[in-house]
Amino acid sequence: MARLSNLVLLYFTAYVGANLAYKSRPDLAVPVLNITIPATNETADGLIFYTPESTFADNTGHGPAQSGPYIYTDKGELVWSGFGYIGPRSENFQVHTYRGEQVLSIFEGSHNSPMGHGHGHTTILDNKYRLLKQIKGGGHKLADQHEFLFFDDDSALFTVYDPEIHDLTDYGATSENQQWILDNKIQKVNTDTNQVLWEWSSLDHVNPAGTNLTLQSGNAGLGVNSSQVWHYFYMNAFDVDPKSNTYLLSARSMCTIFKMDGNTGDIIWQLGGKNSDFSLGEGVDFCYQHDTRMHQKYLHHETKGSKEIISFFDNSAHENLAGGPILQTRDYSAGKVVELDTKKRTAKLIAMFRAPGDLSVRSQGNCQLLPNGNAFINWGYDGAMSEHKPDGTTIFFTKLDSGRFGPGSENYRAFKFNWHAVPHEEPAFVAFKESNGTSLYISWNGDTETTIWKFYEQKNGKEVLLGGTSKNGKEVLLGGTSKNGFETKFQTGKSPAHVVAKAYDGHGKHLVSSLVIKVKEYRSPLHY
Repeated sequence: MARLSNLVLLYFTAYVGANLAYKSRPDLAVPVLNITIPATNETADGLIFYTPESTFADNTGHGPAQSGPYIYTDKGELVWSGFGYIGPRSENFQVHTYRGEQVLSIFEGSHNSPMGHGHGHTTILDNKYRLLKQIKGGGHKLADQHEFLFFDDDSALFTVYDPEIHDLTDYGATSENQQWILDNKIQKVNTDTNQVLWEWSSLDHVNPAGTNLTLQSGNAGLGVNSSQVWHYFYMNAFDVDPKSNTYLLSARSMCTIFKMDGNTGDIIWQLGGKNSDFSLGEGVDFCYQHDTRMHQKYLHHETKGSKEIISFFDNSAHENLAGGPILQTRDYSAGKVVELDTKKRTAKLIAMFRAPGDLSVRSQGNCQLLPNGNAFINWGYDGAMSEHKPDGTTIFFTKLDSGRFGPGSENYRAFKFNWHAVPHEEPAFVAFKESNGTSLYISWNGDTETTIWKFYEQKNGKEVLLGGTSKNGKEVLLGGTSKNGFETKFQTGKSPAHVVAKAYDGHGKHLVSSLVIKVKEYRSPLHY
């Protein structure tokens, strides 16, 4: 019986890999990046933003112990855990500039699996991780997770998946029950009132006959109800140029990228699919893609005259919802940068980014072009992230999590952003008695500015206000140390009764003081 109990203990211990990683935050069980190609001095500056989820239902298989939005360094150090800040399903975690300040956007809501669309809203946090606002769908529509962008300081854009009932006989319906089709929409709403300012509809402008995933195939829904609605278009990304008011749309089910006029809603051109307006050069062909982006410039290539630079993540793979092998148009996925000539109607591949050993990603994924010309790639369902030089060389590669959690982790999008934040919450601080003195542990979830922690003994015990500040108390410096990752440890040979910690930035500016705490034993006995 004792042996069985030990086996059970070992089994569950294996599932708490990140527990007790931080003594100041024993409540956190964060992902542990499995970095197989460490970041070099050629990687771009910035922090990694991602939202790992489990590929298994209700984390039964397993996947991340605590799903949610996270910020990490490319050395694998945690910067911010959003677990508890945001609901259990969060995606598309990004940094934006809004009204002159850096903000975070995070979709939170439900997820319709296996169809892949969501229902919820986008939460905006400021650079202290305080709730700024929640942006919802207008006109009785639910926002979807696939895209969110600020159009300007007063309006935002996002995807809406709107199921509608139509006669689908012309598209292969063999039963009156097959009547549900998904109208992919873009809404522009006022960020203060959620009033709808503009809306675009795929059904108004794109014929379902052009899809690659027919109604009867079952691979984009059979159209029998609003959950199994036929995703003939499946807009999983769009980008916008506010100056020209033009949009770049990704229609995954059509293996097509569209450019759309935001003033009229009309399609300007289409790349790929059954009716491409361009001849595709070597390596340009794609299918089931994600993350279409417009670029003013990439390396020596520029959007000017008849030339347009775009990027996207080419999955070339799709779930087989009807059963059987994964649908593939090639045996690997890749990030791609393409130069279009709208006059000659040609498409030329100018950069491609593949995973080491190649990965075929059946869902999700994105390709972010960085300011130094590198590309940051998220490998979606396959649970990995990488950074590449412009020539495709991989200079960073990691799986989303380690050990038992690793194989069960997936991620819709990941990004690398420069981000500066001073949290509004106080630091988490604990101190434990040791045989040779005292060990102190401090963390400040989301802090990017601290460089030095200083630790003080709080004298005059009768005047100490635990969980607050001292009254006429005397602070005696115990010492200081450089910030070391998410949690910094400091040891002293002294045995103070009460302690306080203070954070300083690289210019010596005081940022925050911890609460005054009592030093205690690490495994103290319970007394009732």
